[in-house]
Amino acid sequence: MSWVTDELWAPVTAVSAEHEGRASGLICSTAVSSSLDPEHERVVLQLRKDNLTHELALASGAFTLHLLRRDQQELFRFLALDTGPPYEETLARADCRVVATLDAGDSTVILADVVAAGRRAGEAFTEADIVWDDALRGV
Repeated sequence: MSWVTDELWAPVTAVSAEHEGRASGLICSTAVSSSLDPEHERVVLQLRKDNLTHELALASGAFTLHLLRRDQQELFRFLALDTGPPYEETLARADCRVVATLDAGDSTVILADVVAAGRRAGEAFTEADIVWDDALRGV
C-alpha cells in the first residue's frame, strides 16, 4: 500500500438512512465538509453501492451523518462488518438532504446540505482508535 491509502483518512463517520420503513447504516470511508459559507453547511461523502444504506439514502434523498465517540469500537465494528442503523447514541449527528450525486463506479459520491446538526461533549473516534483484525482488514 502507498501513503495515499495509509495516510489520507477522513474522519471516521457512520451514515444511516431510512426509507419506507427500512433503516440501515454503515461506516463511511469518506465524509468531509464542502462548505465555504458557515451559514450554508454542506458535506461530501462516498457510499458503496453494494449496501442497503446507499439504496435508502438515494431513494429518500436524505441521510444522517454520525461521528462516533472514542469508546464506540463495537459500534464501529458492527457498522463496518454488517448492515443496520447505529444502535446507540453517537457523539454527533447531522441530518442531511441530498443535493447532487456522481457515479464513481462501485460507489456514489454525494453532495448534501446539512439541515440540522448537534454534537455532545466528548472525543471523536478516529482511525487511530480502530482495533484491526482479519475481519476488518477484509472490508
